Amino acid sequence: MFLNILKVLVKSSYSFSIPKKKIIIFDGEGSNPEELKKILNFDDCFTLEVRHKNISKIYINVKILFKFLFFLIKKREKISIAYFCALVCSINPKLILTRNDNLLYFSEVSKILYKDYNFFAIQKSARYEYGEPFYKKENLKKVFIPELASFGDYEKDLSQKYNLDVKKFYVSGSMRLACYQEELKKNDNNQEEFDICLIDEASEGWDKLYQGFESAIGNLAEFTFKYAMKNKKKLVFAGKRPDLKNFEIANRFYKRFINSEFDLKINTGWSSYDYINRSQVTIGVVSTLLREALGLKKKILSCNFTGHKAWDFPVTGLCQLNEKNFQKFEDRLNEIFSYDFESFEKKLSKKVSYVMHTDKYLSTNQLLKKRISNLIE
Repeated sequence: MFLNILKVLVKSSYSFSIPKKKIIIFDGEGSNPEELKKILNFDDCFTLEVRHKNISKIYINVKILFKFLFFLIKKREKISIAYFCALVCSINPKLILTRNDNLLYFSEVSKILYKDYNFFAIQKSARYEYGEPFYKKENLKKVFIPELASFGDYEKDLSQKYNLDVKKFYVSGSMRLACYQEELKKNDNNQEEFDICLIDEASEGWDKLYQGFESAIGNLAEFTFKYAMKNKKKLVFAGKRPDLKNFEIANRFYKRFINSEFDLKINTGWSSYDYINRSQVTIGVVSTLLREALGLKKKILSCNFTGHKAWDFPVTGLCQLNEKNFQKFEDRLNEIFSYDFESFEKKLSKKVSYVMHTDKYLSTNQLLKKRISNLIE
């Protein structure tokens, strides 16, 4: 910890003036500016970097120093948390917002300051980690979110299951999906072209965390390609990463399991969403895209071949298969293909809105803008 702090102090520039902004974007990593501009006026925003590798500027003056010492000495907070709290208090914003809803730094700061400031986390991904066998269970007690803009009502049940301290839920759907749907209206690329979209979830090295996880991912890919060839279905393999290095790692990973030739597509921004939207059925394990596919009114099949319940899809029924058996996989897919989406949804244990909220009148981005406007009034 001290070594990381020392590195930050050495590499950073220093500013003695405090930015005055209405909104703090807490943690810039993964907070896509182009997407956030859909719901925020960036002239009102200051991005607070909180990860050591991303901090390049230190804000320091008498006011920040006084508050820093207060949180460090009197409140006995860690050095980093004391500094983040001091900076938030000095900027004095109307709202502190994050796209990384599982970031413990956000929980730690909000727990200290939530009575004085509005904290708002926008869910970014499907959260399976709380039940994973290697997740540090002591971290469950650290989770503290004053308000969470969630994908659906499922997050309420998830929070209750793991005793997460989430004070309030604002069910609004997936922000990233909403951004894609806005792009879709511009491009009008809505014609089905594929029977199956297989989601890339390459997991090189995961066996070190949970033995058998890699084969669970690989076997599903193997089954999907076997099914497509046997049943003459048109398959697209949607890549996850946009960078060449990780793309090559994923290709190498799948060559261990898929015996035939395959064409893993590199991610070019919205390409995964496009492939899903142009396919009848989307197949995967734990990818957030499975829930977003439901939001697009697309049929899915989630297959958890790991043997551990942590990675079970939140909804049971026709959309979920956990037994690693090709015949049952084939039978399940054949059944899914036989239904339209409305009939498919009736075969699920919950309505799609449980895991992915959609509103025919207000999009997710419109709902988020409305809530943010109320929070900064």
